[in-house]
Amino acid sequence: MHRRRLLPIMLIGASLLWKRSLQLSGDETTS
Repeated sequence: MHRRRLLPIMLIGASLLWKRSLQLSGDETTS
């Protein structure tokens, strides 16, 4: 099942995008 192998990759990608969005929002509040 390729989907089982893609699932963790999607989770990692989502977490990276989430962290990036948090950093962007943090920069906006600090600036």
